[in-house]
Amino acid sequence: MKKILEVLLYNDLQIDDELGNSAYSKENRRLLHEIIEKRECLETELNDEQKDLLEDLVDSMNQETAHFGDHRFERGFELGVLLMAEVFQDRETFWV
Repeated sequence: MKKILEVLLYNDLQIDDELGNSAYSKENRRLLHEIIEKRECLETELNDEQKDLLEDLVDSMNQETAHFGDHRFERGFELGVLLMAEVFQDRETFWV
């Protein structure tokens, strides 16, 4: 088993396998199915110009969501590092 720093260094972090059987994964599949149904419904109702506009809107929303997720991950990682620094800084008082 690799150390966490090695996994981060070589970008080998795999979380998809762990999520495959979780409640998150089940909810994610349900939401994806709902998205597909709604998209198919809209495709029958919209003209080509409206479909293109909808596709652009969905792409922009997905990009914003991904950017937001990246930012939250970075901030969470920074918070974890700061927490560890605080623990080691106050190490003498922590164990007393």
